[in-house]
Amino acid sequence: MIAIDLLIYFLVFWAIIHIIVRTIQQKFPDKKAHLSRNTLDRNLPLHTQQLKPKSTTIESSVFNVRITTTALNPFFKSLALKAPKFWRIWFTIGAWVGMFAMVCGVGLMVFVGGKLMLEFLGFHSHQHNGFHGMRRSLSVEHETFEENSFINFVLPGVTLPLSHAGYVLIGLFICGIIHEAGHAIAAANEQVTISSTGVFIQILYPGAFVDIPIRNLALLPCAKQIRIFCAGVWHNAVVFALGWLLISFCVIPSAMQFMGWKSTDGFGVNVVNVDQDTDLYSEANPSGTITRLDDYFLNGSSLEQWTKYLRQHEQLDYNPPIKPGFCSMHSKEASLECCAITADHPFGNADDKELVCFQYAEEREPDQRLTCLPMNTISTPDSNRCTLNADCPSNGRCVMPFISNESPNRVVRIYYKPPAWENASEKIVLYWGEFIGLWESVEVNTLQPRWWFIPTWIPILCETLLRYITSFSLALCIFNILPAFQLDGYYAMSTALLFWFGEEEREHVMLGMGRSKIEKQRRKLEKIVANSVTVLLAWVIIGSLIAILVGFEH
Repeated sequence: MIAIDLLIYFLVFWAIIHIIVRTIQQKFPDKKAHLSRNTLDRNLPLHTQQLKPKSTTIESSVFNVRITTTALNPFFKSLALKAPKFWRIWFTIGAWVGMFAMVCGVGLMVFVGGKLMLEFLGFHSHQHNGFHGMRRSLSVEHETFEENSFINFVLPGVTLPLSHAGYVLIGLFICGIIHEAGHAIAAANEQVTISSTGVFIQILYPGAFVDIPIRNLALLPCAKQIRIFCAGVWHNAVVFALGWLLISFCVIPSAMQFMGWKSTDGFGVNVVNVDQDTDLYSEANPSGTITRLDDYFLNGSSLEQWTKYLRQHEQLDYNPPIKPGFCSMHSKEASLECCAITADHPFGNADDKELVCFQYAEEREPDQRLTCLPMNTISTPDSNRCTLNADCPSNGRCVMPFISNESPNRVVRIYYKPPAWENASEKIVLYWGEFIGLWESVEVNTLQPRWWFIPTWIPILCETLLRYITSFSLALCIFNILPAFQLDGYYAMSTALLFWFGEEEREHVMLGMGRSKIEKQRRKLEKIVANSVTVLLAWVIIGSLIAILVGFEH
């Protein structure tokens, strides 16, 4: 069913894209272009396109849209000329960082590849959890990518909620633009002419590209070439570092408090969204505050306490209430259908779904211990709590919710305080189901709007997008600098080997004097490294995808 939904969304997405492109092409015929297939290669060095100054072309084919322009060429050139010394130092640092990242990336691939191999051979394999429990992140709920996992594929609907598809596409697009801007500025700083720049969407992958003539690059000294090749991953590394700092120091949540939001940390969590498929949808509105779950107060690190209670309830160490029961004035019900909890009827078999199974605190006889009572009248914010019948008013009896070992479902009392502008008192909202289901269906954070007209979802949007941009920047930095074919790392590695073996060998070949023994050794070593890393990378990608599908957690 998920696969069919994904296919429908995919086809609708591309239908809309093609309609937009065709409309633009009809209104602006000069924007049409039929580009060569070899221009689809987005990695440096790229093949040159002959475009007029400040011209823009649009190509549309099946599952591919590509926009190429020369309008940005003067911008990158002027940017490089404004501070040439700064950019030279900047990209020199980037070259060292890029080469270091190449070594670390290869080491990581060897580790992950070996770990995958051991798992497929039957050693220390784990059950994969899919995207069970995935939520949004940072000061909003932590988005828990699989623990102990080094590589997590971004597959909305498979490893991530389908609702995150927009964040994924926008995050990839921004990271791609930042990456290619690094190449463009570095090339302009080295006085290399940029033929064109552009953006594309291929299948579902958005990105950017820079077209630099290969001959212009080949004429540069090796050190300058490496600066250009490593510029993209260097920019991604910088974005990752900045994103990590913003996340670690909670900059966005702090800034939001000066822009119309207030923190609920210390006394509850703010409701951002409730799934429409749950009974809670009509009971807990956005911008309200959840202060307690059952008898567990969210009065510390509220978001962390919310997550721990619902995801690690069995391991949670907290002080239970001194009086865990409720005083009931109801007479005993003759029918116990709500207590007939089985695998087929996890909430009992009563026709009245408001009835919940309770057990009497002091009843000794097993057949008299259980009863069905309406939870909404038993449990209220000002309910009398008890341990024994003596704690209750006259004719009252102490009852406690019955927890059956036959079902993982529980009744959770959610203490919900409506937003201030509703002028309503706190109430108890009941949830029937598993704890993880409540965690998935109610989206919370710790930033609450001060006024009714301020959207509650803006902090989550900003922070979730920041998390994806940070993660994708790190991924692009590691993967793109690998010395595998068609990646930036391949050209950087090739140029570094040329520098290591001596640039005079390149001049020897360019003068038509043939390849020396050293040149042949260099090319042989280059081929061995590129082939080995390409095979290793292919194994990590394919193996990881298989592991996700068959249920490994790596």
